[in-house]
Amino acid sequence: MDAIEPPPLRQKFVDWAHGFEINEGSYWWYSPWFGYFYGTSESGDGWFFHQDLGWIFAKRKETEGIWLWSETRNWFWTSQKVFPIAFSNSEKSWFNLPVSHAGGESFTSSANGDSFNNFVEKRFSNLGAED
Repeated sequence: MDAIEPPPLRQKFVDWAHGFEINEGSYWWYSPWFGYFYGTSESGDGWFFHQDLGWIFAKRKETEGIWLWSETRNWFWTSQKVFPIAFSNSEKSWFNLPVSHAGGESFTSSANGDSFNNFVEKRFSNLGAED
């Protein structure tokens, strides 16, 4: 009898955020730099809900970075290299986005000094995985 091969792993990918779906079919995504967000578009264009920023419309127009629209900020641009800083199209100036983490090794919470790696460990510590 021939060995049965498992189906290929089909992790969906939102390329501008380097985000992966947390659970297949859940439409909840995680990006190491952008954080957690919910959206049904694998291309990354369209409406999505971000853990800190709320409802945002995304429109990719460049190979690097993403244009986002929110009711409070209108259009603004950010990328992996500058996040959580963004550029406001209407104000023609840079500003800080109000996010709970800013991805990457440089993240430090001002409240308790935890590093990003500690943040991720704590975030997933309740999954019940055993050694």
